[in-house]
Amino acid sequence: MPATHFFNKSVLILSMLFLFSFQSSAQKIVPKKSHSISLSSNIEYSVPTTGTLDVIAIMVEFQPDENELTSGTGVFDGGLPYLENDPTNIDPLPHNRSYFEAHLEFAKNYFEQSSDDQLTLNYRVLPDVYRLDKEMKEYSPTGETFTNEKLAEFIVDSWTKVEENGGFDATGLDPDNTAFVIFHAGIGRDIELVGTSLDITPQDIPSITLKKNDLAELLDQPTFDGIPVNNGNFRVTNSLIIPRTESRRGLDIQDNEFVFPLSINGLLCASIGSHLGLPDLFNTETGDSGIGRFGLMDGASFFAYQGLFPPEPSAWEKTFLGWTTPFEIFDNTTGNISLTASSLNDQNNIARYNLSSTEYFLIENRYRDLGNDGVTLTIRKYDGTEVQQTFTNNNETFVFQGSDFDALFEQGVLIDVSDFDWSLPGGLDIGVDNKEGTQDDRELNGGILIWHIDESVIDKKISQNRGINSDPDRRGVDLEEAEGSQDIGKPIDGVIDNSAAFGIPFDFWWSGNNFTVISQGNQISLYQNQFSPQTFPNTDSNSGGKTFVRFFDFSDNLPFATFKIESFTEPDLDYSEVLSITRNDDLYFTESNSYHNFYPLSLGLYTSGTDSFLVIPKKENIEAVRISELNNPIYEIASASNQQPLLRNNFITALNPVTAPNFQVTSYDWNPGADTFDQIWQVDTTANNAFLSSQTGDSLFLDFTSISLDPSTGTNLSKQSGTSFRSEIANGGYGFINGQTVSFTGSSILDFLSASSNRLFTGVIKGETENVYYIFEDDAFILADPSKTNPFTTIFSEYASEWPAISTDLEIFRVDKINNVLVGFNRNGAVIDNMPIEAPDDVIFIGTPLLADVTGDNKQDILVVGQDEFSLNIYGYQKDGFPLEGFPLFVGEASEQNLQPIHPVFIENTLYAVSHVGDIKAWIFNNFTTADWPSRYGKNSFNKVSAEIKSNNSQNGSSTFCILNKEETYNWPNPADEETFLRFQIEQPGQIEIQIINQSGRIVYKHIMQANGGTPEEILLNTSSWGSGAYFALVKATVNGKSESELVKIAVVH
Repeated sequence: MPATHFFNKSVLILSMLFLFSFQSSAQKIVPKKSHSISLSSNIEYSVPTTGTLDVIAIMVEFQPDENELTSGTGVFDGGLPYLENDPTNIDPLPHNRSYFEAHLEFAKNYFEQSSDDQLTLNYRVLPDVYRLDKEMKEYSPTGETFTNEKLAEFIVDSWTKVEENGGFDATGLDPDNTAFVIFHAGIGRDIELVGTSLDITPQDIPSITLKKNDLAELLDQPTFDGIPVNNGNFRVTNSLIIPRTESRRGLDIQDNEFVFPLSINGLLCASIGSHLGLPDLFNTETGDSGIGRFGLMDGASFFAYQGLFPPEPSAWEKTFLGWTTPFEIFDNTTGNISLTASSLNDQNNIARYNLSSTEYFLIENRYRDLGNDGVTLTIRKYDGTEVQQTFTNNNETFVFQGSDFDALFEQGVLIDVSDFDWSLPGGLDIGVDNKEGTQDDRELNGGILIWHIDESVIDKKISQNRGINSDPDRRGVDLEEAEGSQDIGKPIDGVIDNSAAFGIPFDFWWSGNNFTVISQGNQISLYQNQFSPQTFPNTDSNSGGKTFVRFFDFSDNLPFATFKIESFTEPDLDYSEVLSITRNDDLYFTESNSYHNFYPLSLGLYTSGTDSFLVIPKKENIEAVRISELNNPIYEIASASNQQPLLRNNFITALNPVTAPNFQVTSYDWNPGADTFDQIWQVDTTANNAFLSSQTGDSLFLDFTSISLDPSTGTNLSKQSGTSFRSEIANGGYGFINGQTVSFTGSSILDFLSASSNRLFTGVIKGETENVYYIFEDDAFILADPSKTNPFTTIFSEYASEWPAISTDLEIFRVDKINNVLVGFNRNGAVIDNMPIEAPDDVIFIGTPLLADVTGDNKQDILVVGQDEFSLNIYGYQKDGFPLEGFPLFVGEASEQNLQPIHPVFIENTLYAVSHVGDIKAWIFNNFTTADWPSRYGKNSFNKVSAEIKSNNSQNGSSTFCILNKEETYNWPNPADEETFLRFQIEQPGQIEIQIINQSGRIVYKHIMQANGGTPEEILLNTSSWGSGAYFALVKATVNGKSESELVKIAVVH
């Protein structure tokens, strides 16, 4: 039974079938791009994309050869015998000047129609054929990951040969606004040949566009300014390498020769697209499709209809080229949103919905048959006459390029198409009766396309010399496929028909899309006439963040289509997005220097009367977002703010104390009458360290100086403490620092001597009657607990470590940068249960965890910033390590993965965050109760980084064990390799004795220590020198003269 391509009941049968041919003459061949057609890292944006593009083309051949590893003999005349023996109608012989002029006429018509006449081509093919001095193989780069130096040499030799033969008339040409094309003898090495029955010719020349900077690099000539011609009076600055044809010879299963006809029209248009600056949109690492047959710069598109004609560029490509400007839509846009068909080139025919300033949806309407009369092709014959042929959806051989596709055409070169978007996926659906010509037949002519654009991916992939769609799971330009499979570029091995990997008619959104699949005998309907957080695909950001928007009520596939949009929150989510401001500026992060590496920046709240502002301290100024007003106006305060502001009735800023040549402190106040921030005072003074701080707001301290200022006037005050730094005062006690000594007033804790040079800080952890303190050094965080025999416990060690969060249970949570985990410790320094939490794949945790009950269960949840290569997100976890429903929260672009953000902050029940490029987001949590640690620096509004605990005796609460808690006596990890932690818990302060023996009874470790009791404790065992095998640790605990023991079995595996 022959294969049918008519769409039957809109059903795709998913089954594993072995690949064999339904065609007797040749295997069904789907061209797959074999390599990039431009150098991604060198995309130039300076080439004009409107006006007139001059094109100068030459014909180049090589020394004749009989090399079986190349196609043909290297010359034009008689160079491809199989085309003489079996002539094709597509791109037939002779391949002469008129032939190439016809192809350039096609490109001219394509770009004029696609750009609405904003771009035209003025082309000229030089009359001579230039023969080089080498054979083709000498210019062919070989290998799976070839480089392009030989192609640069080919370009130089070609134009040098033109110069040797007298050059050409360059009157009126601008080298920087001219595309230079080399049409060469032979076939392009441009499609994947492995797995086909086509001749394998690995020494053919790949097609590529190389610009001036590409040639400079490949030729190792940094000052390269072009190839001189016309006695040096003109320079060729680029070249597009294009073969005479892509039609290839092959052998069928009976060893009969056949020709697979493949035109160079699409390749030529894509190469000109590369010259204009468009990047490749297919997967340049595998050759698989990236956007399917829905744009220009994908092999599925420019080899569509066997290379005859690609569809018009996609919404993103047209926007990139400056041919159109999308109009912005919002989730509160009411009524129908109308889109005319893209090929009509009307203004406002592409809608844009922003997820952030650099990630967004583009929505366009694509329609294949504007006149409902099929598509008309204009073909130029060898004698220069032109004929027209019209085809409709009823012609299955034409629509699906059947085995007799080539025979449909008059012999010649296709030079124009009435509607290039006919090349989009489409055709005739014969309906449920499975019969053509009956009442339920319908034509599938397109619909609405939704593009997911991520400019962060685009920009970074280009800078890395990688294709922007080289990662199928994180494409820069991605089509949201309505049929629900997201299978473009994901062919299934062994399946007969992999057309879905190039796009199908049901990838469009329209009301009549009834796409279903049959899987294991069950018919499943995948399409819903909506695109929302609950559909597949969904409206989530590329990082998985919820977006709170629904597109719905798509109209039928018409030249004038409509849809609607609305705000949408999933019923199960207990939060919603209440603020989304999209901006694109590169200054919204904490820069890396010897000050900010220890005291990074955070968002803050400034309140003046009834007005509230989200304060964003930037590198070069401060921004204040008026969150108390509905439209959230943003005010810029023209003062460098390179340390954390002090926010009180007025707010006070200061320069970076390390880098500022002249240190200043400045105070601003909100003037509601003038709707401005006014400078109140400014003083030149001694640079501080740490923060601008205050105890109660009546005095301003420049930490680690002797300076105290009146915050209202900026005048000097007498500093009463007599210390360079003092923590918040609580319960009559405080910590203070003079020089390298940390001391404690109102406590029995002895002085602590530090050697830190960048960060030495102390803060109070307020108990009901007595304080615990912390000391934060360059490389360690230490608790100073007066209830312990040895009051100093190092909780963690890491140079330039992130500031931790401290809960009211005296649990310390922090981001471990070395191991990229979120980890929590109890007051004895032991890791708490269900920790650490590993960062998701390709994500790094950064900043300080925020502690807040956002689910209403009266348990503090943990929120932490996670940055992948492209985006900044906020991840949420319960303390047991389980992710919170509805997370991550997508903020926006991450300029670099390791950049410190301006840190998110909770203001009551609302979480605010800003991306590296200035996108501002806020979410309100409906079930929020309390926040133990709402910002990078906790709760204290005067930059005294303090915490509080529920009870000073929390470590000695009631227990279900007498002396040694055997459930908390174990080692982890087990088995161990280089090291393991031995964990234990005793009821009260006492002694722990540890003895470890190997299987032969030899003691390998012995230690006696004083334990604090109350909560689990751990010691680190270095097992790197222990042989692999079993070990036995006897843990003996003694409290008030009574002892208990537990045996722990430790496995060591190296």
